[in-house]
Amino acid sequence: MLEDKDRFDENGNEVVNYKLPIKYEFNVQPLNGSLDLQQFGERINLMQRAVIPYDTYFGKFKEGDLAYLDGLTPNYEEFNGTDANYKIYSVMNQNKVIVILFERLIGR
Repeated sequence: MLEDKDRFDENGNEVVNYKLPIKYEFNVQPLNGSLDLQQFGERINLMQRAVIPYDTYFGKFKEGDLAYLDGLTPNYEEFNGTDANYKIYSVMNQNKVIVILFERLIGR
């Protein structure tokens, strides 16, 4: 999901308006290796990884985008992104694949 426009509310808090969600289907797995544990520590339980084809998805995702994982769907949201349960932590473009790290949003 891409950010459409940033603005601030009357209290100076940033408000982000998101475009309509786009459905993608690819394999997402929890992090579990020792290097992942060293990097994220206790947060490892909040993280998931997707490895997707470079040619198909290059430029479609960026850090901070929201996602609906683990069977969650954006049905019946009043505002786009309200029910998202993950955000993109990192997008790493590699030779023929892109590795995306997702971080679960606490309380969602």
